[in-house]
Amino acid sequence: MNIRKHLEQFSASIRGNERPVGMLLGAGCAKSVWVDGSPIIPDMGGMTTAVEEQIREEGYSENWERIHTIGGFDEDDANIEDILNLVRDLRPYAGREDIRGLTAEELEYLEDSICSKIIELVDKELPDTESGYHSLAAWMSSIEREEPVEVFTTNYDLLLEQAFEEQNVPFFDGFVGGHRPFFDSYSVLNDGLPSRWNRLWKIHGSVNWTSEKSDGSIEIWRSLNEGEDAAVIHPSHMKYSQSRKMPYLAYLDRLKQFLNKPEAVLFVVGYSFRDQHLNETIIDGLRGPPSTQVFAFLYSELEEYSNAREIAKQNADLSVFAKDAGIIGTQKQEWESCESDSDPGSDTVGLNWKEVERDQWQQQFELGDFEEFGNFLGSVIGR
Repeated sequence: MNIRKHLEQFSASIRGNERPVGMLLGAGCAKSVWVDGSPIIPDMGGMTTAVEEQIREEGYSENWERIHTIGGFDEDDANIEDILNLVRDLRPYAGREDIRGLTAEELEYLEDSICSKIIELVDKELPDTESGYHSLAAWMSSIEREEPVEVFTTNYDLLLEQAFEEQNVPFFDGFVGGHRPFFDSYSVLNDGLPSRWNRLWKIHGSVNWTSEKSDGSIEIWRSLNEGEDAAVIHPSHMKYSQSRKMPYLAYLDRLKQFLNKPEAVLFVVGYSFRDQHLNETIIDGLRGPPSTQVFAFLYSELEEYSNAREIAKQNADLSVFAKDAGIIGTQKQEWESCESDSDPGSDTVGLNWKEVERDQWQQQFELGDFEEFGNFLGSVIGR
């Protein structure tokens, strides 16, 4: 199958001003921004490794290994969010007696250490050089739309906010107020702002949020004052089920609401489909209008994304595009190949060629790289 016709379809979807357009951006997006020879922010695997190294250096290797044993986590495929959620789930049950060999003090240390390390890793400044974030902001500000662009992200960093503000892109993220902005779940699901105000929904939280307990419920604030303690808010189903006011559930509801809009199209970049709660929300949303489409762009070969493959095989409205192949209309598709004694070359953003055998070349889909996706958005607006 030829990639070019799909690129033309994507271009038509984001060039118009009537169709609701959304983006779901995962950890792979921040990894595309490089500074001094390395990504400005590591992906989830890199964060997990960095947290483990810190905990072992501080002499808590046994506690780290015990958490892995309790959760049944594979050392080679552990996810720091899953580890943190388990720590938080265990903490309420650790009183005078330890729980599964861990004391309340040890669990508190693990939670604090994990959160502080993640904040250190993701609290970065977007460099002045061009990036996928700058291209996304430029595209969002280039077209006057009937519907706002909705950006959903699992990232905790502030790179999107920096790019939007640098290019004067107005956006609403569910927080209201000036002195100490507070999260208002009603406004997330019932906002009446003009369409020029784009929407930013940070599903897994942010480094500039802080939380407080008030009258038995948890309140979320955006931290504006330098030195004020900020907390990364992670998707812990146990905590978030306690209050519908929490951002996690409100943002998932907003995603489902977006997917239920007629003719809605959602582009997924940098997300590997490892969050089961988020996957279920996407699947539920696809049960709405048959005109809704989700296009997922994956960075590597299709074989590396088992969750994405399984979901796409069962949902015709979700199309998956990996570097070497895709799943479209529930069917696997190999990208087009050709015979040539030299590189066929390409003048199309998002398309490349790879020599798989001598003089045998296969198309490569490149929009799974957020930097290349940004270039694609730039080409659509003539940037």
